[in-house]
Amino acid sequence: SHYWRAPVGSGKTVFLKLLGRELASSGYDVYMTSGNKMDIYDENYFTELAKQAGDKPVVLLIDEVQNNLKSKHWLDLLKGGKPANLVVLGVGVPAMDTHSPQFDEKYPEGNDLFPMFFTADDLQEVVNYFAKRFPSHAKDVILEVCQKMLTFTSGHPFPFVKFVNHLLDSTHKLNLETIDTYLLSAEFAESDVREQVRKRCFPAMNSILDKAVNLILLKPNPSDVHMSL
Repeated sequence: SHYWRAPVGSGKTVFLKLLGRELASSGYDVYMTSGNKMDIYDENYFTELAKQAGDKPVVLLIDEVQNNLKSKHWLDLLKGGKPANLVVLGVGVPAMDTHSPQFDEKYPEGNDLFPMFFTADDLQEVVNYFAKRFPSHAKDVILEVCQKMLTFTSGHPFPFVKFVNHLLDSTHKLNLETIDTYLLSAEFAESDVREQVRKRCFPAMNSILDKAVNLILLKPNPSDVHMSL
């Protein structure tokens, strides 16, 4: 079994789905769930799936592991006596507020993190993906948008996908010559998609910026008020 940790929005779910697709095409039985949905299944549900598959390899993909570290399933999924043909692949964020003893022992906090990013090597696949989503746009247009967003987002998957969708959406007037200007505009800075990315990818930074603004405006920060009480 394997567990990958990486920052919010760095492409863990995309990575897990691509890995699952590759394994399924290689003949594995692949199942996917998320940490907060694990406990809707009966206690031995996942191990029974593996047993019923006989000798066929079974892979269980678990997204957002950190949402349920105390699941009743972890003991069966991580202990040495689980079915030999069952492989568990999980992804989650680095910070974990609570720990399951079995999980903590199997995956100590000292493991290295590795964020995952899109590169120029992924362009053809992502262009094909967006070409299916937006058939009204020519492929060369989609390619140029993706190239610009690859540079603009440094390949960070969540903002990359969000911003490409935003630019290609039929409700937004796409002009390849003015994209760079648009990205620097107040309209983009105040857009819903920009706010979604800011909240998803920079939650800690939002708090720091709010505190800085309050300090400049001589307003008390909530934490300062709490401390004074």
